[in-house]
Amino acid sequence: MTAYLLRRLLQMAPVLVLISIVSFSLTFVLPGDPALAILGEQNARDQQLYAQMRAQLGLDRPLPVQYLDWASHVLRGDLGTSTTSRQPVLLLIQQRMGPTLELGLFGFILAVVLGVSVGVASAVRPNSKLDVVGTLVAMAGASIPHFWLGLLLILTFALWLRWLPPSGYVPPTQDVIGNLRLMLLPTIAVGSGGAAVLMRQVRSAMLEVLGQEYITTARAKGLTAGAVTMRHAFKNALIPVVTVLGLQIALLIGGAVVTESIFSIPGVGRLAADSIFNRDFPVLQAIVLLVAISVLIANLITDFVYAWLDPRIRYG
Repeated sequence: MTAYLLRRLLQMAPVLVLISIVSFSLTFVLPGDPALAILGEQNARDQQLYAQMRAQLGLDRPLPVQYLDWASHVLRGDLGTSTTSRQPVLLLIQQRMGPTLELGLFGFILAVVLGVSVGVASAVRPNSKLDVVGTLVAMAGASIPHFWLGLLLILTFALWLRWLPPSGYVPPTQDVIGNLRLMLLPTIAVGSGGAAVLMRQVRSAMLEVLGQEYITTARAKGLTAGAVTMRHAFKNALIPVVTVLGLQIALLIGGAVVTESIFSIPGVGRLAADSIFNRDFPVLQAIVLLVAISVLIANLITDFVYAWLDPRIRYG
């Protein structure tokens, strides 16, 4: 296992280098000029002032030199300075990390609980009313975009029924109930897609496992339906489900950008959206890099969960 971990970390190194190049290239791929965004249209007409600002930002140097300088600072934990607020990028991300982690955790829990429970129930009773309803809900959840579902939730539960507040954020340390009320609609918006995909995957995997011979043998021995389903079938059906869970983490992060913007949640996703509009490229570069690293770590954890679920898997 240790050898496998070291090998995977070595394999991640060139991927991280490629990701860093892509993150750094955002400055030159996206439209806009950071120096122009800082100075404004009128001040940028002063060519001397404009040249000084580009020199201050390091944009007048060759691209390889700029990349090596940026990468060396990143390795030391310095993600740069925001061109908009003039604050350290790492500090801005740390301030916004709490709401994003909370939204991602709630969305992940919703996807797992709803997707697994309905998927197992649909597999145990195929073609039943629950299976039909679950299939329809899964198709709707997988096809409706996050932003559209978020708007529908606000329109229905905040404006029409007036059950929940439409947007905003309160830290749980200040008001737990208020935090849960504000996070309920964003959680549904960001977690429904993952629950739908997971629901169909669990149902498909469970149906395949329930048709195996050892399940028939377990039933012939007189085991209860619950014991056969959860002790024998469910664990063996989790291998493909874990793969889907690993992929859902990336989707949750991507959905957080739109969801936080719709519900006015001051998280990292909202920070990324604001950095795009304000052409704050240092912030955007850092967020893209951190998100990519998070996805790589999630995939690594997924591979290790395989070995825990299936003893036949050994990493040499």
